[in-house]
Amino acid sequence: MPGYHKIKILDIDLYGLAAALLLLAAVWCFALAPIKQKRCDQVARQDALRQEKQQTLARLAKLEQVAQRRQKLAHALGKTPDIIAQSKNLPDVLVCLDQYANQSQITLDQVNPQDTVLAQHYATTTLDLTLQGSFDGTCNFLRALREHMPYIRIASLQLTRDQQAQPPSCKTEITLHVFGPPRAAVLNTTKGVSQ
Repeated sequence: MPGYHKIKILDIDLYGLAAALLLLAAVWCFALAPIKQKRCDQVARQDALRQEKQQTLARLAKLEQVAQRRQKLAHALGKTPDIIAQSKNLPDVLVCLDQYANQSQITLDQVNPQDTVLAQHYATTTLDLTLQGSFDGTCNFLRALREHMPYIRIASLQLTRDQQAQPPSCKTEITLHVFGPPRAAVLNTTKGVSQ
């Protein structure tokens, strides 16, 4: 038959192969590439969430440490004596100072109460003391203040050795802050009380 052209099997296979490749390329471009991109986005999001979780766990661990420290401090505070409540009024403080000076075998030469400063939860009265006696006696006096009068803080201390005294002695000038409740600060103090 003239004009009749017989299709070869090899041509059909090539056309089919080309169509299959074209179909695979279309599926890759329009279906698999966006899926792969979504997968990459999900992996990146999971990594970010994992890092955020680690940071949150680290913050939680720090908060737990802070909570434990806070409990320990609250427990320690519960054991701490209330120094302000233990404090005495100014006349009783002066009697105690004289008592400790006599026990330490030193002379309390002068006591000058200064102004009282009121704070929200406590009052502070400043006392200027002048002591005369041995160095050991002065140390014993200071030790007695520390052990028996925790509501007193030494603001300044000046020791001067008396070269001419026999036995050797020293003059001590001390500025004390006496802490007490605000209600106890309503005392009328006189300046320049001497003994």
